[in-house]
Amino acid sequence: MLKTLMKKQLSEVGAFLNYDAKKGQRRSKKNKIGYIALLIFIFGYLSVIFYFAAAWMGGPMIEAGFDWLFFLVMILLTTFLGVFGSVFNTFSSVYLAKDNEMLLAMPIKKRDLLIARLAGIYVMGIFYMCPVYIPTMLVAGFRGGFTVKGVVFQLIVLIVLSFVTLALSALLGWLVAIISVRLRSKAFVTVFVSLLFIAAYYYVYFKATAGIRDLLNNLDKIAVSVKAKGYLLYRLGMAPAGDFSSIIMILAITVLLCGVVYYLLWVNFTKILIYKKGEKRVAYKSSAIIEKSAEKSLLHKEVQRFTKSAGYMLNCGLGCIMLPILAIVVLVKGPAIAPRICNVLPEHLAAVMIAGMVCLMATMNDITAPSISMEGKSLWILQSLPVSSFQVLKAKLKLHIYVTLPPVLLCAVCIGRVMKINIVDMLWLLLISALFVLLEAETGLLLGLKLPNLAWTNENAALKQNMGVFIALFGGWGFIAVVGTIYYLLRKAINPVGFMIASAVIIFGLCVLLYRWLKVRGSRIFESL
Repeated sequence: MLKTLMKKQLSEVGAFLNYDAKKGQRRSKKNKIGYIALLIFIFGYLSVIFYFAAAWMGGPMIEAGFDWLFFLVMILLTTFLGVFGSVFNTFSSVYLAKDNEMLLAMPIKKRDLLIARLAGIYVMGIFYMCPVYIPTMLVAGFRGGFTVKGVVFQLIVLIVLSFVTLALSALLGWLVAIISVRLRSKAFVTVFVSLLFIAAYYYVYFKATAGIRDLLNNLDKIAVSVKAKGYLLYRLGMAPAGDFSSIIMILAITVLLCGVVYYLLWVNFTKILIYKKGEKRVAYKSSAIIEKSAEKSLLHKEVQRFTKSAGYMLNCGLGCIMLPILAIVVLVKGPAIAPRICNVLPEHLAAVMIAGMVCLMATMNDITAPSISMEGKSLWILQSLPVSSFQVLKAKLKLHIYVTLPPVLLCAVCIGRVMKINIVDMLWLLLISALFVLLEAETGLLLGLKLPNLAWTNENAALKQNMGVFIALFGGWGFIAVVGTIYYLLRKAINPVGFMIASAVIIFGLCVLLYRWLKVRGSRIFESL
């Protein structure tokens, strides 16, 4: 039975190679080969990046005799990426897997099920660790020399790290699962956590270069500090450097850690799998039913669809977060920079530049582009309602406008205030920003009608593998680039205010044409989907 469960779990890990979530069908042999080639390319690309990073940092360390410190830094990075890459997979495929209750009802030993589940996480952890650890071994060999003992010890450490990563992923995944089932609005929590990870990534990215430079400039002090205050870390770095006693110590600690984690999971495994604390009983209370118009009900449905999907909000509504952040940054940092910019720019040109920047940020919201595809196979429900097709389309337009317009106008006002543009330029700036939001909404909906994907089994296929979303994003950038190029070519023949007036008129005309198309042609296309 264990062999069967292991085979099932490992096949689920590689299911994406055989099954196309976008089309809802098995991949063809040609498609499968192309996908494997793409994964190999990505794996190789990441390995090359980490190789050069390891060579830049590891060369001076190894030459100075601090190879153990180099190994320590890369081991910590390897473990971090392994845990980061597999912890959310642990959460979804082990603790909250859809077939948990079915498997528990079968005559399967709890031990076999637990080992099989963890085997899939082990494979994922190794996959994320190798692009970092293998370049580390190569750098150590090229700079310090290849030896049989060194390669063997380094491979042993890789195996040890894989089990450490497995244990940490299992514990953290358990915590994520417990927190998740207690929450009602999981989508917002997922968005919040994802944004924290993004912020942490960029913080580490911008701080990494300076941190590594400080590390290289103070190797002696840092090495002495690690030996004195972090003895286990010192032993962890010495293990792949060829120290036998360190290998024994690290192996013993890893066995102890994995044993403790396995015991905790063994004792609580059944409780974890069937834990559904978030489903609370709600006492019924009679209350008056508030009637809503058809348009308000459709808009409410669109809002629910958007706010209940973390992927939808992250992929198509990130501008709602970034625009207010930009506004705050401008208010805090802008007053010190604005006078120097204003002294260089001709009069009224600041408004044109702000309009371009705000519109560029507004393209981060492309809510309407996947809105048709997000209906999936349940599109017939909307088509069967006693409402017109254009009312359905208008609800999707309204969601984009209501979600995007306030932060866009807020950002425009804050930047305009800091740049001290006059009231007339401010009005034109706000008008152009509002019209561009409407244009983006209508264009996205047009693309959604023309390029729908209704056969998906995973909503990420409708959000990330959607040509309409791709064109809506980069089409918005292209439109702004074209308008900016036209202004640059005509800058001597037209003043900034005249250009803003002409731009507003053109965008308004395009909005009217698109609105008419959606009302007539778009409605017919929606009915025929």
